[in-house]
Amino acid sequence: MRLLASLLIPVLLILHSICWARDSDDAASYQPDVEEEDSDGEEVRGQRFFRSESTFWRFLGLPADALDLFWYPVKRGLQFSEENQLAERLEESFFFNEERTAGWFPKPSFGGPLGDAGGATVFFGELFDSHHRFDTSFLIAGTREFDINGTYSIPAVENRPFYSRFDVGFLQDREVEVFTARGDSGLPMSGMETHEDDESEYQLREFSTGVTVGRNFFGGLQLAGHLRGELSKSTQRLQPNFASFEGFDEEITLLAPGLTLIWDRRDDLRRPTRGWLLRAETEVAASPVETPLGNRYGYSDYSLDAQFFVPLPGPHRALVFRQRLRRVEDWAGYDPPFYHLPVLDLNHGLRAYTRNRFQDRGSIVSNVEYRYPIWRTWDALLFGDGGQTFAQYSDINVSDFRYAGGVGVRVRTEKDVEFLLQLGFGSEGVELVFSFDRVLQ
Repeated sequence: MRLLASLLIPVLLILHSICWARDSDDAASYQPDVEEEDSDGEEVRGQRFFRSESTFWRFLGLPADALDLFWYPVKRGLQFSEENQLAERLEESFFFNEERTAGWFPKPSFGGPLGDAGGATVFFGELFDSHHRFDTSFLIAGTREFDINGTYSIPAVENRPFYSRFDVGFLQDREVEVFTARGDSGLPMSGMETHEDDESEYQLREFSTGVTVGRNFFGGLQLAGHLRGELSKSTQRLQPNFASFEGFDEEITLLAPGLTLIWDRRDDLRRPTRGWLLRAETEVAASPVETPLGNRYGYSDYSLDAQFFVPLPGPHRALVFRQRLRRVEDWAGYDPPFYHLPVLDLNHGLRAYTRNRFQDRGSIVSNVEYRYPIWRTWDALLFGDGGQTFAQYSDINVSDFRYAGGVGVRVRTEKDVEFLLQLGFGSEGVELVFSFDRVLQ
């Protein structure tokens, strides 16, 4: 039933867009009441043209009218904001200079990567009289969680197709969720067979750094190589019940070279409505030294991400389809740390399931979004998600999929400050996400 509903929603929305387009054609000839003068100087009423002359098209246009009515209070508020330049006055406080090349913005997060947290991002562009840029951001969730990241980037320019980036980050999370159930052997297992009540927590501390060098080619094609270093350790906060997981309670050092191939054919990077974005990544990680317990860890990680944008009648209206696959394999006889396995949750494709809800050696997820504008920089979205984690490819089965659907609003300013509000509904409840994170770029 959930699958049928997720398939019917895009069909209904396409019908809504077609009706909107028909109404738009009728509205093109619409003229408001105007006062004209006849030959004797007397004022006469101009002719009114109705939005739709057909009762049939008026009836089919009801979904569009209902959506317009739903967003009417928001539009009135935005209109008041524009008339009083409230947004411009607020935005001015986020910049350090008149050129607006340096500044900051708050970064609240409800249901995001660290759960409920607050923080900020500070950026400095045009460093050293060039296009170099430095960004740093942090998130804090009380005394439980702390995440800070810094990036120095040198973008490609017209006469230089190469780009580079240097990253450093530190994460400390004292309440990382993990869902485990007892298998037939009595050992803990994760994945789709776990129940929402099978939740435990552990602590994770991670320091990472990396360098990326890439090149832009013709037709939106990019190829980049990276080298990442990591020092991490997971420990149990409560009574251990998954101590047999690979990498538990060990301090692990990893070096990970990798490649990324991107093919970007979107018509607009800020608000795409047609084209595609393909991203393929592969990485091999290995411990250069043994852990204090004498173990080594390693894995190969590859992922595919395909996004397709289908334009619909009307400005900035589009259907977005996304398909993602990620797989982690053993490498050279070593095992991957369990906290690096693929995850499906509200941050990774299933937008109605709590953080770290499903985890296993592989994950596959499909998403569909219907986007339509409600203001100049505001887009509303309706979405449907479905996916599962798996130990082997043979485990993939549509009957094991979990599904989610919901609504949201995305806002992106001229300076690329973006926030997202989403409300997802699934079989295990409702999840609200409000953050500056991007879901479908």
